[in-house]
Amino acid sequence: MNDQSSNLLSNNTVILICVAIGLFLLGIASGLIPTQAGTVHAPMWVILVCGIVFLLTAAMIFVGTDASSNDLFATLFLASMGSVGIWVAFFSNDEGFSGGLAFLPEKHNLLLTRTVFAGGALLAFALAVYAIRRYLRNSANKQV
Repeated sequence: MNDQSSNLLSNNTVILICVAIGLFLLGIASGLIPTQAGTVHAPMWVILVCGIVFLLTAAMIFVGTDASSNDLFATLFLASMGSVGIWVAFFSNDEGFSGGLAFLPEKHNLLLTRTVFAGGALLAFALAVYAIRRYLRNSANKQV
């Protein structure tokens, strides 16, 4: 088996795994897959967005890096990740966090964790702006 066919097989495997996980999460969010009360610790819209993230990942791998649609998928992916990060930073329960720096009190570790999630969300939103600008620029260049 040559490297190209091995890489294609590997990509197809990752795509199938991402699609399976994405559909599973969409099934949970839509209620098609029942869950026990207390086992889901996020709103269903967060679960839905996470499922969409996996499907967008599969789409990005499928179209490849040279496709202009990849920039559009990246925009949606990054905006989705940013929205999940914002929810974690500002709206999730304190009990969902564990670990942290041993020398900091728990309330400081909680603030640090929420700050890191908020910073990651802002970075994701900034990269989404870059990706959509790149997509729009490339689309305009193709029309000329």
